[in-house]
Amino acid sequence: IVEADVILDLHIWNERVSDLGRRGSTLGWASRLQRRIDHSLSNLAARIRAEPSLQSCKAVRAEAIFAVGRDAAAALRIGRYFGLTLIEGRTASLGESLVSFGLAWACNPQSLRGKPFRRVCSELWMSRAALLERYPAPEAGRVDSPAVAPAPLADSAGLRWRQ
Repeated sequence: IVEADVILDLHIWNERVSDLGRRGSTLGWASRLQRRIDHSLSNLAARIRAEPSLQSCKAVRAEAIFAVGRDAAAALRIGRYFGLTLIEGRTASLGESLVSFGLAWACNPQSLRGKPFRRVCSELWMSRAALLERYPAPEAGRVDSPAVAPAPLADSAGLRWRQ
């Protein structure tokens, strides 16, 4: 990837991520989130295949702010599971930490339980080739592989994308 390459920027839409509820992160919650992320990335791959303006896209990326410690380690494992590369960056400023904490408190207060206030800014990356390989176009005519129409610019897993 070089500076002139077209990168598709993903936005993790916190208010669309499922609420943890009183019991916290259960296996059921994790399973639903996994399906929603897979669905979002599959829709993104379909959109990249179908949209002429996205043919020059070399990679997709998202910025994320995680609590330091176990959260960052969990984000690395989860990112790898979905084929994303996590690049841990800098320590978040006080303002970024306040915004991150405030969004979590407003949208998913259970997610703050036991987490430190300090945050780290990271980037999640996936090459276009890796995305299209991981989420191949469905085969026409297969009952277990229905055609996926290009997704709207936002979908149920809480991802929005822009060029």
